[in-house]
Amino acid sequence: MIRLSWGGISMYCSIDDVKAKLKISDNSEDNAIAQFIEQADAFIDALLEAKGINTPLNPVPNIIKHASADLAASLFRFREAPPNEIRARYQQAKEHVDAYIAQKGAGKMIRLSE
Repeated sequence: MIRLSWGGISMYCSIDDVKAKLKISDNSEDNAIAQFIEQADAFIDALLEAKGINTPLNPVPNIIKHASADLAASLFRFREAPPNEIRARYQQAKEHVDAYIAQKGAGKMIRLSE
């Protein structure tokens, strides 16, 4: 997947990826979601860079797309969600990034289904 951009913001996932995880279709939150994607991607880049992986990733591995969408969705829900949902989405995003880091170290490709 090539790296996406929206309104000049380069992103690992699309706004629609995040909306699918949130189960929303309304476009009124697109600007907020784009900002949360930007925050999520900065966090992911920091994790990758700490392991010596150059960022931004391009093309974007599917597993990183999912990590970005999970983390952006958790940031979006942070405004009103119960803490257990936030923790679960954060943990899922972190596991995706950790799996990508492990894959890079082992020289293997990990596929994550849509």
